[in-house]
Amino acid sequence: MRSDNFIDHAPFISPKFNVNAYANAILAGEIYDPEAQIPALPEENETGSAGDSGNGEIANGSLNVKGDIGLALTKLNHGVDDVTQQLQQIITDNHEILLDHMSQSTALSSNLSTVRSSLTQLDASLNKLQSKIHTPCVTLRAEVSRLEKSRMASELLRRAGRFLVLARRLETQMGFVTKPAAPTTTTSNGQSQTGSPNSSSRMALGRRPNDEPGSPKADGEGQGEREREMLKAALTIAELDSLLGTAAGNSVSKTEPETLPTDIPLNSLDIVAQQAPVIARSRETVIAEMENMVVQGLANLNQPLLSTSLQTAYNMRLLPELVQNLLADLNDAVESRIGKAFDMTSIGREVAAKEHQPHTAASAASSLLYRTTRGKNAVEAAPTNQTIGTWTQVLWKRMDTLIEDISQCCIKVYTLEKVLRRKKDSVTQVDFLTEAMTLLEEKPSFTFWTTLATCFDAQARSVTKANNFISQTFSANYPRLLRLFHDFFAKIAIHTDTVYSQDYQSPETILILRSIGTFEKLYITRATNRINEAVNASFAGGARQPPGATEGVTVGRIMVNELDAARIDPLLSWSVSRVVSKTLDYIGNRSESLLTEGFSAVSLIGPLASGGQLLNASVISYLYQMVSNLEYSLPGFPPKMQEILKPSIDPVVKAYTRVTDDLNNAFKRELGSIIARMHRVDFSKPVDPMSMTGGSGGSPYMKDLADKLGFIRVELLNRMSLGEFMKEWILRIVSYVINIFLLHASITRPLGESGKLKLTGDMTELEFALGIFLTTGSVQGQRNIMRLEMAGDAYRALRAFRTCLFLDNASLSHPEETAGLPALILLHHIIVLSPLQLPHQIHEWSETEYALWVDKHTPEECWQLLEKAVNGQRDGQGAQEWRALIREVLAHAREHEGRHD
Repeated sequence: MRSDNFIDHAPFISPKFNVNAYANAILAGEIYDPEAQIPALPEENETGSAGDSGNGEIANGSLNVKGDIGLALTKLNHGVDDVTQQLQQIITDNHEILLDHMSQSTALSSNLSTVRSSLTQLDASLNKLQSKIHTPCVTLRAEVSRLEKSRMASELLRRAGRFLVLARRLETQMGFVTKPAAPTTTTSNGQSQTGSPNSSSRMALGRRPNDEPGSPKADGEGQGEREREMLKAALTIAELDSLLGTAAGNSVSKTEPETLPTDIPLNSLDIVAQQAPVIARSRETVIAEMENMVVQGLANLNQPLLSTSLQTAYNMRLLPELVQNLLADLNDAVESRIGKAFDMTSIGREVAAKEHQPHTAASAASSLLYRTTRGKNAVEAAPTNQTIGTWTQVLWKRMDTLIEDISQCCIKVYTLEKVLRRKKDSVTQVDFLTEAMTLLEEKPSFTFWTTLATCFDAQARSVTKANNFISQTFSANYPRLLRLFHDFFAKIAIHTDTVYSQDYQSPETILILRSIGTFEKLYITRATNRINEAVNASFAGGARQPPGATEGVTVGRIMVNELDAARIDPLLSWSVSRVVSKTLDYIGNRSESLLTEGFSAVSLIGPLASGGQLLNASVISYLYQMVSNLEYSLPGFPPKMQEILKPSIDPVVKAYTRVTDDLNNAFKRELGSIIARMHRVDFSKPVDPMSMTGGSGGSPYMKDLADKLGFIRVELLNRMSLGEFMKEWILRIVSYVINIFLLHASITRPLGESGKLKLTGDMTELEFALGIFLTTGSVQGQRNIMRLEMAGDAYRALRAFRTCLFLDNASLSHPEETAGLPALILLHHIIVLSPLQLPHQIHEWSETEYALWVDKHTPEECWQLLEKAVNGQRDGQGAQEWRALIREVLAHAREHEGRHD
């Protein structure tokens, strides 16, 4: 069996093997561990099996003897012999490789000797360098340390000397600062300043209101001696604080070792420590004076005084903190004032205080009732029917006071920001506002507006959620609340850049008004309900009982009243205008569904109006009366309101004008067809004189025309209430009837002398019928009744045609004789008197077709048609003379038309 099975070689080949330790372990009967260098107690071996050959005391090749040195040595010798045999075997097996390695080692020995000598020389050189560099370096480090200590001592002396100079200077400056001010009672703006420690300085600053902050005068020339000395004292205190608070190591270069000593604190000197309380008191005094000046400057809007105080804060490195605290105080004041104004409990106390005064028995009873309520619920009170007036009065008085307070606060914020923007550092030219923004998130003005809007929004939502007296009052009287805010914007407009008008609204003003948008929504809801109630009531009857003129007037007046109440504010007016616009769209759609179209709407058969015509008459009267109220007031509204309302008004106007246009076309067709019947009358027959004087000499067509005009007037037009539109419509109908009558009368042939008389009688009947027709919608005894003369050119043409019938040929060419008569009518009459044919006869048109053609074309086109018709005919007996007369009349007509153009 190999010896490897009886002894462990690992301890012997370990680089940490120690012979003595191994021997001690053997003597102690311990297991030797060269890595731990601490002998370990052997573990008890379990009883070996029969195949262990009597070596049960040996386990895992380790010696397990206790104090038996001989046995241990025997085992070691045996192990050594075994190792020797193994080495011999390895050498025998690898003798060629070993010989090769030996030859290589012999060759390297010469090179290694050279390297060894070089390393020896290098070591000698390193020793020389160490003696030349290391020793001087240690000496230099010691000298540098001494130099740094000298520098620190010198710096300490310099700072101490500067500190003492500044301390003496501060003492002199504080003598001026703490000197009592001369007694002054009134500033330049009339506000009392008695009792203020720096009233004299403020008075001095108040004498120069035109000195802008940041100018040279504002920094020196325009200030009193006390203020100038306080600015100097602030600089002195800031420098003293800088000396006392110099951070250790500020003067040490970053490249120097960290082991160098740092600067010695200046307050470690006894002489400096003695001056520290004096400096602290001086600092407190200057800060107190500075804060007092800031408050006084903001209270009086004294920009020079405010500029001095801010300069003092800047000199003391306190400007950002001062501005931050000022804004916080102003914002807190705004929040507290708004909260107090909306506090129902506070309002209740004020009402109770008023009711404690001697009043009538009714007010005393209400006061007792209030006290009883307060006793039951000490947190919230509510007005009663007896005290509602007092509560309302107190609430609006509080709002007046609130608006005044926030106006003053806003002006102060903008004044502060203005001074901060104008004041600049004399060296860096950086304005104070930029310096203050190091702590502020936004500009002071922006912070103020956002705080104000947030407070109003929170209070508005709170009172609206509670649905208390304040919410009801403000929503019902929202225009009055808006007037207060308009007063607020007007008061601050001089001091700020905010604008609130119909043409432009600053973002700040919109932000504030949106914060009370809860009340606006309630007000608009009330206005919408009032309008919708009237509209729904008007359409409640449906088609059986359609809305009429009375309902239209009611709805129109309600809309105008709501728009007129909202016009004071652009934002509110736009909102109400949109409500009215939507209502108009709804009314238009409902009316469209009620209006009747087709034959029943335009039938003129008679003798009574159809159901569709009656329905349409009522609906268009409703629409017209409603829209007329709006259109009458529309020019007085701002352009934006007109822009919102106009698109909704136009469809309503088109709705009722479409009905009237359809009726108007039906009137024209019916009346034109009746007048065209005159061509069935023979105007060449002699007229019975007795029939003309009997009162029944009118032609049958004229009687039908008078009857039809009467039907239109009584059954249709009188049922419509269209105001001025009706008058214009009636005049258009009258003008059309006259013009179409003249056209047909001018082409009636043959026309004898008796026919002229008969035609004259028809014209008289026509004037009488039209005169009655013009009284449509008039009340007996009413003034400003329309007369036939109001038809204008048509009436003058009718009168001129009556005269023209009896003129000779020579007079027909004179414009003075035929003044007022259209040239086409005169030309027709000349052709009727001549042997020439009329244009419609040449083209084989009927009289009605020719009348329609003339109605659709311009006078020049009609003249050209007539001229071509005349020139295209053969010359007959006297035709040349008539052509010459026609050309002369045409020349006069075109010349007259050219002058008018």
